[in-house]
Amino acid sequence: MDIISTIIPIFIIVFWGIFARHNGFLSQDFLHQANRLVYFIAIPAMIFSAIAKSSLKTQFHPGVILDRSLSILKGMALPMELLVIGASLSFEKIRLVFASVVMTSVLKLLVMPAMGLVLFKLFGISASDFIPA
Repeated sequence: MDIISTIIPIFIIVFWGIFARHNGFLSQDFLHQANRLVYFIAIPAMIFSAIAKSSLKTQFHPGVILDRSLSILKGMALPMELLVIGASLSFEKIRLVFASVVMTSVLKLLVMPAMGLVLFKLFGISASDFIPA
């Protein structure tokens, strides 16, 4: 249940981006600039903030203003990028590769595990050796 409560908000933000782009709230120019903002400022701030809060923090005390600024930028990185991703989706391009994606997914999620199961059984490997505990 924790996985669902973590994933659902991500998809909601992506769908907000799709909705905003479809209804003209987000222009292509905004998406380009927002993507640059997230890529060059917010994500590095998020990484730097995570490093600053690691064990180094016991020896190195960053300034309150810097820490607060990085926290604000860190907080906007993921939601802004998810909005940009949702607004940038091109369903026409997705339709072009949909069949190959479905075929690859079936191969990866069904065929390959089935082949592994058959091979494990063929070589006499017990289930406790290949099924995660």
